[in-house]
Amino acid sequence: LPSYTMSLKVLDKLGPKSLFDSHCHLDFIMFWRAPHMELESFDQFVHAYPLMGHSSLEGFITNFCAPKLWMEHLVSPSPLIHSLLSRPSVFYTIGCHPHFARELLISRNYKQLELLIEKAGSSCVAIGECGLDNGNKNNVKMSDQVEVFKLQIKLAIRMNKPLVLHIRGAEEEAISAMEQVGVPADWPIHRHCWNDEWTVCQAWLDKYPSSVVGITPLVTFPRTAELQKVAKLVPLNRLVLETDAPYFLPRGGSANGYLGHTTKEFSLPVHVANVAAQVAAIRDCRVEDVLRASRENIARVYNI
Repeated sequence: LPSYTMSLKVLDKLGPKSLFDSHCHLDFIMFWRAPHMELESFDQFVHAYPLMGHSSLEGFITNFCAPKLWMEHLVSPSPLIHSLLSRPSVFYTIGCHPHFARELLISRNYKQLELLIEKAGSSCVAIGECGLDNGNKNNVKMSDQVEVFKLQIKLAIRMNKPLVLHIRGAEEEAISAMEQVGVPADWPIHRHCWNDEWTVCQAWLDKYPSSVVGITPLVTFPRTAELQKVAKLVPLNRLVLETDAPYFLPRGGSANGYLGHTTKEFSLPVHVANVAAQVAAIRDCRVEDVLRASRENIARVYNI
């Protein structure tokens, strides 16, 4: 794995509004990883983690994909959520992660999802993350996952919203569900957190030519050779950078690679800089080119 350098100095050099995180979960951070903070406004969070206020960060897309959280915090937004979502360049998605699929089989919860999306303004930019997960951490049976996935695909098509997909160890099942529902080949799709080999990626990119593939900080980890190969070979106009914060605190980047972030409990959207720098090192190109390509691809898929 080629090494990369990341520090606050490098961040400053990238310049204002050069970073955009295409996928994170601020709700997981604030309600699950840092509940002890008892936040009343997002400014308090930025004050506690000043990296969030760094001038290089243009914005991010935060995914609400746990029905328990969006039912509690989006149906009648708390001051904290209101202050988060009213910030410029903060966008969001709503959906149901396959780990929580059972919760969307309850019809009133699904109706609530429909209502939330119908009433949402322009900062709600997609449906998801949704999909199928065959990993050993998921105990929801596949038939239930497929049913909930199809519901969300139909909703996205009806509402004319892009899709954010989480597909793990279930490539054939996911494509089959998408074909059964009739997802147009040119639908805008963010295939989040790519975790399969390059040949599978190629087939996906050919099948859905308007989709993009998300590269997370996993690319900075040793022993992720397949992902590194994807990061090297995926066309720049099909790649988006994401942190998936709170997950995947980046590795490497030298002694200051954490960018002064003081907790190992969660990563932050700014750590998308580490992903960009690692991808640039793998591709042997300029980090600015990777960041620019990612931002253009985000604009195209999400219309932001």
